[in-house]
Order: sequence, then C-alpha cells, then structure tokens
Amino acid sequence: MSSGRMASGQGWAMVLATSALSLVLSAATWGAEEAAAAAGQTAAESPAAPLTETPSADAAATESLNPPAAVLDPEYLEDLAVFLYWWYLDEEDLDLGDRKGFVFRVRRLRPEADEADHSEWAEIRLPAFKLGVVVKRPDYVIEETGDAVKGKMFRIVNLFRLDGTEDGEQETDGWQRVDLSLPDMLEEIYARYEHRRFPDAELTERLHRACRRAMNLDVNGREAGDQVMHIAPLSDVANEAWVYLENQCLLLQFTTDRDIEEPGGDPDGADMRVRGYNLLEDTITTPEEIPGTTQYMTMDQAGRALYNCLVLGKRLIVLNPEDAQETPIVKEFVVGRQ
Repeated sequence: MSSGRMASGQGWAMVLATSALSLVLSAATWGAEEAAAAAGQTAAESPAAPLTETPSADAAATESLNPPAAVLDPEYLEDLAVFLYWWYLDEEDLDLGDRKGFVFRVRRLRPEADEADHSEWAEIRLPAFKLGVVVKRPDYVIEETGDAVKGKMFRIVNLFRLDGTEDGEQETDGWQRVDLSLPDMLEEIYARYEHRRFPDAELTERLHRACRRAMNLDVNGREAGDQVMHIAPLSDVANEAWVYLENQCLLLQFTTDRDIEEPGGDPDGADMRVRGYNLLEDTITTPEEIPGTTQYMTMDQAGRALYNCLVLGKRLIVLNPEDAQETPIVKEFVVGRQ
C-alpha cells in the first residue's frame, strides 16, 4: 500500500460519530445566486437540487461579446457532457432522434459586479440533453479575508432545463455554435468510465477535516470501529466532491470558492462548505412536499448521487483499531479497475 493511500485512509478513519447522523450541515452554496442573476433565472444547486426552468430570452446584463475561448474548446465541452450524463440525464432528457451531430450553443454573460471582480461567466446550452448551464471562472478577492480566488477552469454554478424551443438558430446576440460528432461524443462519454479521477491524499484529508469541523468535532479525532465510504469521481467542470458514508447512510457534498483540487487549501478544511443528507430522513419524492427548504433531496437525486459514489466511485474500507495509537488498516477498491 502506498503512503498516499494510507494518508487518505487514515483521514477518513477519523470521520464521524454516529450521533452526528441527523445533522444537516451548512446550506451555503457555491455561487448559485450569482449565477441566477447572471442568466435571469431562479437559483438552483448542483446536483442536489431541482433544475430551474429556461432563463428569459432577454436575460439582463448580457452583452453581444464573443464567448470565452476556454468554453468553446471541444475538450471542455466533452467534459461538460460527461458530467451531465453521469449526474443528471435520464431517458426523458436524452433527445438524440436522427441527430448525427452534437450541438453546443455558447454565449458570454456579463453580470453586474464590483470593480475588483474580474470573474468570467458564460452560458452553454445542450439541446440534445435538453439542458443548459451557467459556468464561471472566478477571479476576485474575498473581502473578509483578503484572499485571492482565481480559478483555472470554468465551473458549473447553475443548471436549467430547456423546453425544446431552443434547438433552432440561436446565433445572434453573442451566441456561437459548436458542432461535434455525436458518435464521437458518445464514445468519449463511455470511454471516461475507464479514466475516472478521485481526490488525492491531501484533498481527502481536507474533506475529512472539513466534515468534522462542520459537525463541531475534533478535526484530529476519530471513532473506533470500521467505516465504509464511497468517494465519487471528480470533474473539471464541477467544483465539488461527494462522499457517501455507508455506516451512517449519510451523503456529503463539499464545495469551496477556490478550485477544490488546488494544493495549499486550508489544511483543516475551514475554506470548505459541507452539506449532509441523512438518506433515511432527508429524502422526499418532490420538492413540492416541503416547499421553501433546501434541507432535503429527492429520491431521484439521491439515486444519481449514489450511482456516482457506489458504482463509479472509489470504495474505502477502514478498519479502526480500538487503540487510537495504532494505524488503521485501509482497503481500497474501484469498480472496473484491477
């Protein structure tokens, strides 16, 4: 076993006390409100919240400027399609029909911002998926701390559904169209199953500490007993990490302002926001059951998150000795890999 794996396992060996099951952690999200303002739509979280409706055609603060080159890059658009395919799509969303090409429609967004905020925004629509996204590459300073946040990638901050009328010509007012081969796109999606990427030892340790900090537990502590956890693959287009704690039936989402994989983050995870869902108590059939709250996720959303954690994810089995001075035994397994 490599030292990196041991460091990763030791962190999660310390993760939770059973009494923390019913906690619902911080509901802070990563820019959904800003994204909604940029595209003229209602805020939604990704992916543990319902998608919003199509934004207004005359979305405020949008200028006729060319989209950022990074979001026109075919490799970036492929990453986006893979993420949406894994996290959102079902048979009602995927509208292939007689299509031979896969179309993306892209435009730059220019929301109002402080003079010191140089973040870039864009909107991308995927008619074949009946989905649209708002993405952001942050470039600003956190006023409270003075820390600079400068992202390398455009990350999703909001999603919305298309109503089927957006598949026509939509290349005015700053829109640009990117055409990719549909067979090549689907082949790329399927091929990604063999190239999943997971948090390294440093990030895994930060996730563990962020979780314990959010639950007001000692970040250096651990509970005796065996733990089983499943870590979902990371994506270049989503600034988040998901972990399912099997023993507690607890699903955790981690988000942050800075790039989540960027080295040098707060070692105790203080720069992360953590949200927890007890899947025995915090799942509902539809948001209309309990309107006006983000404490719950629908059964469909829980199922998709579990698919990414249990099926696509990395499984860690941590055997914790009673003696806290002894080193935990960590077993690691990824479906589809030897």
